[in-house]
Amino acid sequence: NLPHEASPIRKYLTISAGCVFATKETLSGNNVSIQSLIKEADIMLYEAKNSGRDKTSIKSV
Repeated sequence: NLPHEASPIRKYLTISAGCVFATKETLSGNNVSIQSLIKEADIMLYEAKNSGRDKTSIKSV
């Protein structure tokens, strides 16, 4: 419970996270680049934030 006194939204600090993972088979097939994984993780982060914050969004590619 870390206080977040400057926030008009929450009294305490919260964390939202976006995560993307790829299987070994997907990566070995050259179907996924590091850049596309980063882009998808960013999309998942904003999905988590837009769904109410203090959330996580996970996607498998």
